[in-house]
Amino acid sequence: MGIDTFAIAGIAMEVGIEPTVRHSLDLGYLPIVVTDACGAGHPAVAERSLATLAFAGGSLTTDAAVLVERIHRH
Repeated sequence: MGIDTFAIAGIAMEVGIEPTVRHSLDLGYLPIVVTDACGAGHPAVAERSLATLAFAGGSLTTDAAVLVERIHRH
């Protein structure tokens, strides 16, 4: 289908989102984490997950407003 990039949001940053992002990077995808559309069990844990993803590289982060604006631009 030619899909190489996707936006990801969800309930549990540390349990569901971070592992999914890491696995998708291994598969050659570019995940975009929509930070204000992601929940977590504890805010400090979510920040640690985002910091881990930033350190590892390969994924992008944005907020919902910017994502929607960019989608409508194309």
